[in-house]
Amino acid sequence: LALDFATIEELHTLLQRQHTELLQQLLAAPPRQKKEEEKAQALRLQANALYKKRKYEEAVGLFTQALQVCPAASENRSLCFSNRAAVHLLRKKFAACVRDCDLAEEAGYKREGLTKLLLRRVKACHALGLRTRCVLDLARVQQLVVEFPDDALQAELVSWKQQLLKESQQRNKAEKPVAINAKPSAAEILSVFVDGVVSVKNSAAGSPELQMHASPEKGRFLQCVQAQPRGTVLLREQAYAAALLPSASWRRCHHCLEESDVLFPCAQCDVMFCSSACEAAANQSWHVLECKLSSALLNEPELRLCVRAACRGAVEAPAVLAHWYQHTTRDASLPNKPCSQRGCLEQDGRYEGHFYSLLQLESHAHELDNATRTRYGLLALSASGRGLGSAFNNLRLEPAPRDEDVHALATVLFHLLCLSQSNVHALTAVDETTVELQQVRYAVGFFPTAALLNHACQPNALVSYEAGTLVCRASAHLAAAEEVCLSYGPLVGRMARAKRQAVLRSQYFFTCSCAACVREADSLHASANSSSPFAHTLVLRCPHCAHSGGSSSSDDRAVPLPRPAPQQDVVECTQCSTRVNTQPLLQMLQTSQALEAEAELLHSQQQPTLAAERMQACLDVRERVLHPLCLAFGKTNDRLAFFLSEATEYALAAQCCLRSVAAVAKTFGHTGIETGREMVKLFQLLLRAGQVDAAEKTARQALSVLEPLLPAHSSDLTQLKTFLEGRR
Repeated sequence: LALDFATIEELHTLLQRQHTELLQQLLAAPPRQKKEEEKAQALRLQANALYKKRKYEEAVGLFTQALQVCPAASENRSLCFSNRAAVHLLRKKFAACVRDCDLAEEAGYKREGLTKLLLRRVKACHALGLRTRCVLDLARVQQLVVEFPDDALQAELVSWKQQLLKESQQRNKAEKPVAINAKPSAAEILSVFVDGVVSVKNSAAGSPELQMHASPEKGRFLQCVQAQPRGTVLLREQAYAAALLPSASWRRCHHCLEESDVLFPCAQCDVMFCSSACEAAANQSWHVLECKLSSALLNEPELRLCVRAACRGAVEAPAVLAHWYQHTTRDASLPNKPCSQRGCLEQDGRYEGHFYSLLQLESHAHELDNATRTRYGLLALSASGRGLGSAFNNLRLEPAPRDEDVHALATVLFHLLCLSQSNVHALTAVDETTVELQQVRYAVGFFPTAALLNHACQPNALVSYEAGTLVCRASAHLAAAEEVCLSYGPLVGRMARAKRQAVLRSQYFFTCSCAACVREADSLHASANSSSPFAHTLVLRCPHCAHSGGSSSSDDRAVPLPRPAPQQDVVECTQCSTRVNTQPLLQMLQTSQALEAEAELLHSQQQPTLAAERMQACLDVRERVLHPLCLAFGKTNDRLAFFLSEATEYALAAQCCLRSVAAVAKTFGHTGIETGREMVKLFQLLLRAGQVDAAEKTARQALSVLEPLLPAHSSDLTQLKTFLEGRR
């Protein structure tokens, strides 16, 4: 459905005239869908099967998903908590085990099975040093084994009593043995069970370092106040609103976005929290309104994100929300002098964007196609008509008729949905369960201040994420008054200029005029020899120079061919002056692509040795065609190194990775974060190959590159520092 409309009111009118049934479905307020007992039980049984196969990580995920859909009064709920506690105990997540045992008991765990649950909690408490809690639970076990006799559990009880008595005597001979019926102190019981928001350490860095400017060409942008060295933290900003992706919704708290082994589901919906403090904070902000919506309506992260932003704005700044709706024709004039970011508050070294800052971002609604705009409009109307509209009335957003109330909220949601097209950040973290330690997305979020950072194809800053906090660091030395720029995705070396421009126009609605794009555009009008070929992923090598004996495939002296002009196939080598037809070289590349596809297929079939052989054949072809320092040749070496490592050929894999490091450094620079991460791979392979001295040298080089650019707790830095400390 693609309708042409300017406002939500016009969309509503069009639907009334042409799509009455659809409008009724959108605005109907159906009863909350019942959470299916059968689905929870099926998930629990699947998790039990994974538990028996020792797939503990996957089992925890399924138990958590079962809890999300399980009714509050269901027996499955207590069983899920109990079984998840058993998995935590095997994974040595003792605090999580104790919490789940507590929750299982609170959920009404059957009394005849309580003995086993209490003994499980005793094991976890003992590992945590909570001796008094062990004593308390053993006293209850002693009563239960009388009510429900079990020889095995009776023997385990006796064993625990003897062990605690022995430990008590060893710890302090003067101390009297603790009686099994002793009462623990409140402080001792609560020592590790007090709920609290997981704090994110923030240095008070960066907030004064940036200043907002504006121009008709660029809009608003951020500049450095003073010169800053590489690695300086320029900005820390807490997400104004964030929504977890489905893949992370059972592993992270929906409020603080921290990972947690124990999550508490909301009693009314599928949102999960890591503590009662996080749940209370969410309810004071956005969740009190979001909870009224059907979870089925919020399956899309982008809609959930926008609903949370609107809910938070309605709770914390209802006057701003009402004023914005009443003055939708806002003054779009730009200031012509430096100013601070309007509405952004500095808290604990972080900027926290105000709701007004978010609403003032450019939505590009008029540049979206009708199908996208209609989809956003229908989502906004549906969310506004299914519970949120009446909830917003309670916040005194001016008394209004029902339709107008729906229109007011839908207008804000529509604006935020349009914003999400080009102003949302994808929060990422390293997935340590994968061999290649890839960056994976876990949430999407609004960061009103960071959204002012413009794009550059060769950026001078980069961002990382600490749970729900964005951290922006300088990736190069910044001069005073220099604009701070990030990459929105397209980078020099990874995409040709034409492709970068097309991607940015389609998603972000601007034509990039950064220094790299201007430089490459100028080179198209100058001599072909004047442009640097290494700005491109593919760099062909001169076949005549390659066979003359003057250059080896791994030598920096290998001669790159210039980029051919548009619609031309022949170029002249800058060294031997031979005119080279590039078509045969490109045909050889197509042959190598078929070999690469075969290698990937063999790898997916769990045949790493055969996959490595096929990838080696691919590399042999590309070695005759590509310059050894171009990024495409480096990527081939990187993939071959991965296959060889899976075949336990670590020494050969390290040789391939070394060539990959050289190619990445040529494209992104010796101090680029891409180069540092490739060095980490090389360090790991050298260590596995037993080449400890070479691994140490590589680790020091990688640390010097990455330490200024990554958060201190990142897995790469932790791994490198731990190794180097052990070598002292």
